[in-house]
Amino acid sequence: MIKEGLYNREEDGNTVISDMTAMPHARLESIKKTVEYNSDENIDLAYSIFATLDANYEFIDLLMLVDLIIRDEELQKTIRNAKIGDEEKILFMIKYVLKPYR
Repeated sequence: MIKEGLYNREEDGNTVISDMTAMPHARLESIKKTVEYNSDENIDLAYSIFATLDANYEFIDLLMLVDLIIRDEELQKTIRNAKIGDEEKILFMIKYVLKPYR
């Protein structure tokens, strides 16, 4: 179902955002406000990362950086409550979280 949603979205227009970078995404009817992963966990933000099979170290590095973003409670709260126009604030917060690792 997710794969179909991503393919359907790409048919509407590709999701390339810069050289060698795309942000595939989809809205699916089957995804509710909160997704239940395990019986004791509810998830309302899900991050997906895709890479080629040969992207070993790069993929590990990317996972580490996304993990830092996810673990920042203030940033996650801001993302959860974001409104149109909050993009610059969120980008600033992400850059701040990742600054020590640049």
